[in-house]
Amino acid sequence: MVIGDGSRYRQIVSDAIDAINEGRSPLVLTERTEHVQLLTENLRMHVQHIVILKGGMSAIGNREIGHTMQSISESETRVIVATGRCVGILHYQRALLLLLLGRAILQ
Repeated sequence: MVIGDGSRYRQIVSDAIDAINEGRSPLVLTERTEHVQLLTENLRMHVQHIVILKGGMSAIGNREIGHTMQSISESETRVIVATGRCVGILHYQRALLLLLLGRAILQ
């Protein structure tokens, strides 16, 4: 869990900030919606655009997010913070360059 592991959480945030500063557009993927909120709060001051994808979003909401993502200029910084089940909407994203996992793949 990210919330229960402060050093792992700080590393994920640090890696995302480093990627943003290098001109990348990271996707921070987690399983828990509470992690989405926490990650977003800590990344907000480091990036121009944060796109949040999480469970419970309507089809209309997903389309709106897709249009928002398309409207972000290539020169603007962005990070996507998402739960795993919502990654399908990323077909709208032109500039996804880095994936950061907020949850271990193997346990």
